[in-house]
This record gives sequence, structure tokens and C-alpha cells, in this order.
Amino acid sequence: MGRVVGFISQKGGVGKSTLARALAREAAAGGLTVKLADLDVQQATSVNWHRRRLDHGIEPRISVEAYKTAAQAIGAGQSFDMLVVDGPGRSSRGSLDIARSADLVVQPTGGGVDYPSALIRSAWSWPACCSRDRRRRRIRSNSASIRRSGCSH
Repeated sequence: MGRVVGFISQKGGVGKSTLARALAREAAAGGLTVKLADLDVQQATSVNWHRRRLDHGIEPRISVEAYKTAAQAIGAGQSFDMLVVDGPGRSSRGSLDIARSADLVVQPTGGGVDYPSALIRSAWSWPACCSRDRRRRRIRSNSASIRRSGCSH
């Protein structure tokens, strides 16, 4: 299996789907085989984006599907160079499953006063690494918090 990049957030409308689609598109344009997994089956933002791209013949072609669970998405991404997981616009057990399985977790935040506290609450729910010699690194920017983990959960 290739790399797994998960986009999660406790709130909707913070740019998860936009960033997930941009990464998937750029990785595919760079020659990687990419699967974009949309875990918000009700809204299906990434699936609808994919349909519009197909209708207009926009390249590069990207495999996009909706999944009910993170486990289903991760299982389907086995044969791709990169699996990009577009999580739902809420915190759930699935968010934790994405964080455990991902090589990189991107957690976009908005500019409001409520967003940093939601980010902190969500980050505390991530698993601690099993081994002390594995390193965790967090990088923060104005619009996203990114966690890279060697954790094999």
C-alpha cells in the first residue's frame, strides 16, 4: 500500500474536501495512482466533484468513491500509490480510524475563535505512539494543523 493522507475535522466547511481534492489532483498529475475516498456519503462533495470532472473530460483521471467507513476506504486503497481520505464534517470514530491509519493527517481549521479549541479536543483523541523511538511531529500553519506519525496503529 502507498501513502495514506487523511483530511479530518470536527467542523464542516473548513476546507477538508477542497484540500483533499487538490492533493489528489496534483499527485495524479505528478504520475501517481491516486484513490480519493469520500467518507461523507450524505453530502458526497468529492464524488460530485469527480462526476463534474468526468462530464467535462478533465484530466488527470482520478479514482473517487464514497465509503461508509474508514476501514472500507483503506482496504480499497491497497493498490494505489496514494490514498487520500476526505473525512466527514464532524468528529467520529471514523476520524480516529483515519488518524490511526494515515501517514499524514491534515486537520484544517477556520479563522473563528471556536476552531482552535475544537482542534485541540480532537488532537487529544489521537493515539499515542506505541514505541518511544517513534517520533511525532506537528506542524501548524494559519489554515491547517498537520500531524506526521510513524505510529502503526
